[in-house]
Amino acid sequence: MTQLGKYKILTLLGSGTFAEVYKAQDLELQRIVALKVLKPALLADTDAFGRFTQEARVAAGLFHPHIATVLDMGQADGRTYFAMRYVDGPSLDAVLRERGPLPWEEALTVLQDVGAALCFAHQRGIIHRDVKPSNILLSREPGEGAVLSDFSLVKAVSASVVKTSSHIIIGTPQYIPPEVWHGKVPTPAVDQYALACVLVELLTGRILFDGPTPPAVMAAHFQPPRLPQAWPAEVPEAFTQLITKALAPEPEQRYSGIKEFIQVLTQPRAVSIPTTNPPADRPVQGKTDHLAGIEWVSISAGEFLYGDPPKAAYIAQPYQIGKYPVTQAQYQMFIDANPSYPVPENWDGKTRRHPTGMEKHPVVFVSCDDAQAFCRWAGCRLPTEAEWERAARGTDGRTYPWGKEWVDGKYCNSIESRMGGTTPVDHFPLGVSPEGVWDTAGNVWEWTSSNWCSATKVLRGGSWGDGSDVISAALQLWGNPFDRSIIIGFRCAR
Repeated sequence: MTQLGKYKILTLLGSGTFAEVYKAQDLELQRIVALKVLKPALLADTDAFGRFTQEARVAAGLFHPHIATVLDMGQADGRTYFAMRYVDGPSLDAVLRERGPLPWEEALTVLQDVGAALCFAHQRGIIHRDVKPSNILLSREPGEGAVLSDFSLVKAVSASVVKTSSHIIIGTPQYIPPEVWHGKVPTPAVDQYALACVLVELLTGRILFDGPTPPAVMAAHFQPPRLPQAWPAEVPEAFTQLITKALAPEPEQRYSGIKEFIQVLTQPRAVSIPTTNPPADRPVQGKTDHLAGIEWVSISAGEFLYGDPPKAAYIAQPYQIGKYPVTQAQYQMFIDANPSYPVPENWDGKTRRHPTGMEKHPVVFVSCDDAQAFCRWAGCRLPTEAEWERAARGTDGRTYPWGKEWVDGKYCNSIESRMGGTTPVDHFPLGVSPEGVWDTAGNVWEWTSSNWCSATKVLRGGSWGDGSDVISAALQLWGNPFDRSIIIGFRCAR
């Protein structure tokens, strides 16, 4: 097979029980994709066909820098396929076979990337159910990091199937927690358990729960995990205790979620409310005090309700924050002043111009480093997440910038609005915060200067690809500061 529909087949990447995956070129859009093709023998299998298409639909709704999003689906020459984001890099299991155990910092970075993807999926009610090294890809592209693939088990799609005396277990036995072997309905805790198994495997180079047969593997999950007596020197002293909790036999005994699991491993600082950014070390050509047409809103110092559940917090000094996220037109001024600075992915690389007609849309495909470079050029900075939340929510701990009521499509650009992309930053006047700050819910996630941990930054606000179950004035998301995504932008403060 050399071509399938509009896709030119370049090479076979892998083959499984249900499908083959090819590296292919989209001849219309001139981009490289990973093309997953259902095997011909399964076309008449209604169940297999339904599972294959369900995987495509689920992954197509997950726009996240650490998820292999589905881009297209179709049929050609009697074959059914879907095209995914292509990740130029090996799977994690291939890296382990070639290199052996990973250093602590590298393993932790993988954990954070995959954890961010899983949190994103869990917030949308999606459980992966097959987290394992072969489903994690390590991109060679700078800043992309680890990417989670294969959401086929969301509705029990292709993977190992293990029969017990009373029911069928679907998944990869080495990473299935005890409650699933007992036949209980899976919860997000199954992904936490599997992620903990993966982390141990990264640090030791061996599968934590293994055996010669599936029943032997199952039995291993009902015994205390065989953890090393000593870990590499850089691993935290309390690691055995911390990882054991994520591997607890009952889901209720594990961490409240993957977010908490990663927090305890990275030992993040307590929430602070600084009013200045740390010094930046990346030079920007043509630096100026020009403010790029930013409209500022003044926010007073004092107490406000922060977080979920709301708790008292305090900002010591008044500050100003951008009335809107930074727009494509404003970022264009920065690019024009810095001719050697790379343009966002969705711009014209030859003319270095933003997309036509998008002047008032928020700029996207900007990393945290890009956002900070813009701020240095404009003589301002990124807001801390506490400053962002104070501006987005006021002082009374409301759920949304506009209050406590949600009506689909009325207050912000969310998935319920069916816009399918960004909107102008002044498109939703009913969504303005009590402080007069616009567009802090939906449209794009926004970088802040606050650290989630030493390797990640906090994002706030939600995006056009998120729904009412995610968007709130208090929700936090973490991102690798090098991430560039179609759903991430920023606003400024001073």
